[in-house]
Formats: sequence, structure tokens, C-alpha cells
Amino acid sequence: MNLERFCLDKKSDLNFFEKMIPKAAKIVFDGERYTVYQRDQMMYDGTCKNFEAIQSLWSAQVICTKWDKIVLSKQQQPHREDTFFSFFGGMLDEWEEPIDWAKRELLEESWMTSENMFFYKRFNKMWFNNYSNFFVAKDVYKIADQNLDNGEKIEVVEMSFDEVINLIVNNNFRTNLEFTIHIMSLKINNRLDEFKNILFN
Repeated sequence: MNLERFCLDKKSDLNFFEKMIPKAAKIVFDGERYTVYQRDQMMYDGTCKNFEAIQSLWSAQVICTKWDKIVLSKQQQPHREDTFFSFFGGMLDEWEEPIDWAKRELLEESWMTSENMFFYKRFNKMWFNNYSNFFVAKDVYKIADQNLDNGEKIEVVEMSFDEVINLIVNNNFRTNLEFTIHIMSLKINNRLDEFKNILFN
């Protein structure tokens, strides 16, 4: 994966990746989505231990709004028995810029687009050399039919801001763990209005 293409702050981001996976690290598994590296790490007593790091494809999710509602995906996937709610999104293709991918994925999964899409936040997955990018798409509207892959069944639904927050904090929503922690922190500190203003104002 060409990490530099996805870095928002190339100097600090690449320094972070190099600390996680130094150039001397060796690949011990290389799959379609995950690559596992091993490296020797000198300990404080002079001995060496084998450390591992996982590089996974980056992901992006799109938080969509329409009037005073958040537009969501209600979906099923072959490896899960339950139906779940989520934002539109998935794994990034290596050759795509995150915002271009977000626009394409939104169109494929929801048949909608937006004239006002922007970057919101990015979260690093714990134990993974990976970033999840979150975008906001305001005033989404339909322009085409869905173009789902054979592993997706997606229904587009609309919910209020409070309904979505309740789903997230009660673990009834599929999203990035660090984003869930972010939302819970805003809720605990009475700062959810800041997030709401970004979505609707």
C-alpha cells in the first residue's frame, strides 16, 4: 500500500507508520486486506523480542444528512446473521483518494450524492497500522439506482440525530470503535451539540 497517498500530514503520518512498521520489518503474511509484519525489538535489559504489527487497508465512512435527518444503511451481509445499521462506507482501494472513494461508495450503496461533502475526522484503529476516515455529506439526494456487490443487501433509512446517537452508544451500530468512543466522550462531556452543528448547520 502506498501510504503517502493517504496521508493528510505527510511528515507526522509517515513518521507514525515508520515507528509502527520499520523498514527492517519482515512480511510473514500478506492477504487481500491485511499484511502482518514481524520485527526484532531491543528491550531495556539488552535482550530482543519479536514484535508484530498489522497493516490493513484504510477505510472510510460517510455521515449523510438530509433536512433534519441522518441517512443510514440498514443492511445484511453473508457472514452475519443479524441486520445492522451503519454509515455508508467500507475499505479504500489503494489507488483512490479517500474523498473520491467516499463519493463513489456513497453512490453505489445509496444511489445518492451530495454537493457539500467534506472531511470530518480520522481515527487510528488500536493495534492496527490503519486509519478510518470519516466524511460528512450534507443534503444528499438520489441520482441513480443502487449498484451493490453480491455480498450486500442495503436499505436506505432516515433517523433523527438522537436515534442515531442512541444506536451508537448502545452498541447497536456498526462503525469504527474509536469513532464510538469519540461519540461517547462528546455525550459524557455534554458536547454533542458541537457534532450536531457540524452535521446540520
